[in-house]
Amino acid sequence: MTALSDMGHAAAEAGAWSHMDALELEFLALPMPDRADLAFLREAGVPERALTAHATMTKVAPVSIDRGRFEFQPGGEPMFVNAVRAFTSEVQDLVAWRPSPSVKLRLLGRSFALGEAAIDMAATYFADNALQVWRSPLDWLRAEGRGIVIVDRAAVHDRLRDVPRIAGEDLEHSRQLRDALVPPRPTCRVVLHKTTMEKAA
Repeated sequence: MTALSDMGHAAAEAGAWSHMDALELEFLALPMPDRADLAFLREAGVPERALTAHATMTKVAPVSIDRGRFEFQPGGEPMFVNAVRAFTSEVQDLVAWRPSPSVKLRLLGRSFALGEAAIDMAATYFADNALQVWRSPLDWLRAEGRGIVIVDRAAVHDRLRDVPRIAGEDLEHSRQLRDALVPPRPTCRVVLHKTTMEKAA
C-alpha cells in the first residue's frame, strides 16, 4: 500500500469517526461482556448475534446510581449497558440494567424506551402487526431487539397514545399498558377571580 493510499484511508477513517457523537464513542469504548456474562446471557436465551448487532449491541460497565439515573464509576456495580438510538440511528441515551432485582437506569434522561426508534417506523405496524412491548431488556435481547422496553413510565401516554397497536407480553402486561395509556388527570386548579365575577354581573 502506498503512502498516498495510506493517507486516503486515514482521512476516510477520520471522517467516519467524526460523524459519531461523543455519546456513541463513549458507548463503543465500553468493554464487551466477559465469559461469565456471556454464559449468563446464553443460558437466558439471548442469541449471541444480538449482543454485537448494531441496534442491540450490549456492553458491561461499573456504574453508580444517583436519583434514578446512573453514572460510570470505576469500582461501581457492574451492569449491562445498551444504547438508545433515534430514528436516525444516532445514539441519544444509554441505559444500564440488571435482570435481578430488575433495574433500568438512564444516563442522560433523554430516552423513553430501548428500541424506541420502532415506535415511528411504519414497518412496525405493517400487515396489522403491533408494537411489541417487553418488560425487561433481557426479553428484548431474546427477541433480538424487536419492539421496545419502556424505561420512562411517566411518558407512556405522551409517547404511545398515537400508536395504532400495542402488544404486551401477556394479558397482565397488556392490562398494565392499557392503564398506563389513560390520560393523566390535570393537576392545576381553574379558578374564577372575584373581579371577573363582578364584571359578569
